[in-house]
Amino acid sequence: MGDLMMAAYKGLHGMFSPEATELYAAILGLQIASQLGHCSVIWEMDAKEIILNLQTSEQSWLVEGALVDEIRGLFSHFAHISCQFAPRECNQVAHLSAKQALLSQDFQVWLEYGPLWISDVLANDKLFS
Repeated sequence: MGDLMMAAYKGLHGMFSPEATELYAAILGLQIASQLGHCSVIWEMDAKEIILNLQTSEQSWLVEGALVDEIRGLFSHFAHISCQFAPRECNQVAHLSAKQALLSQDFQVWLEYGPLWISDVLANDKLFS
């Protein structure tokens, strides 16, 4: 529906590949969703290769394979999980949250209502989806 259910970011210390960063973000999101008791998750990201890798049951040979395995383990916490591609233009909240994490190194979680910058961007995302 385009409404905020949950948004989070966590700064990472060190240098990571874009793929590892996406996977860390997915792990964080799935852990929070599990802790909140969600049993159905629609997970959208703009990294097609990661989605394809997660949708197969084959062993991941990516350098980040351990992170892929951790995500697959988290999938078992949900009755239904769907991984979908969403172009960055349609999910600016995720993109700007990642930028915010780079600047702050904090851990932030918002449920249903977030800061104004999320509300503004979310309203814009609704126009493109």
